[in-house]
Amino acid sequence: MKRTPLFLLLFVKLVSATAKGDTKSDSLSSMFYLKSEPGLRLKTEISEGSYMPSMSDITKESRSHDLFLGIAATGGGWWGGPLSYTIGGEVFLQKDLGRSLSATISAGYVQHVFDSDRTSWSTLVSDVQMEMIQYLVSGYDAIPLKGGIRIYTGKRLFLGGEIGGAFGLKQSGILRTTDASGSVERRESRAYSSFLYAVSGGYSFDNGLEAGIKFEDYPKFSNIKSLNVRIAYRFKL
Repeated sequence: MKRTPLFLLLFVKLVSATAKGDTKSDSLSSMFYLKSEPGLRLKTEISEGSYMPSMSDITKESRSHDLFLGIAATGGGWWGGPLSYTIGGEVFLQKDLGRSLSATISAGYVQHVFDSDRTSWSTLVSDVQMEMIQYLVSGYDAIPLKGGIRIYTGKRLFLGGEIGGAFGLKQSGILRTTDASGSVERRESRAYSSFLYAVSGGYSFDNGLEAGIKFEDYPKFSNIKSLNVRIAYRFKL
């Protein structure tokens, strides 16, 4: 059976009340029942000058005090450098700040695997001669700690930004020093850390799953950056 639109029922009710001269109260109100499903009735009261929130407004308002705990897995790579692929995971906490804005903090583990055993970590230049220092390793492992914000552009679609630090794990490699007299190599174990930023976009499903993409960059290392697929699950605390 075809249902009568809500706005049409309200209009008919208001016209009927006005025609009867029902103006005893300062505000004209109308109360009716809207049948939405078999055996289910929705009771609605609307007053003149009142605002009826949309479903989007109701959803955004319900986010005002939500707190979520989640886990995520990432995997991807980059082009134009020694990076072959990246894998990682993180635990994150999300606090909704109201309507479309949320704050996030996260901690995890990431492994960048190179397609060769060469990457230049730093270059030092003195007044007397040029000296290049390279730390040759097969990859870069780190523990990233980040904080950021997430903006919902709709009910479930979001964009996010994060900043933080990547605390490198100690790895065994070859330290190579090159100057005008030649190159000297020796094996060492070192850990390198870097500032880190990330931008992401994704979609949150009703069952707690999230899917999206994330770009991460480590400015200290010009050849370590990655574009990843991100799969996550979160639940409300």
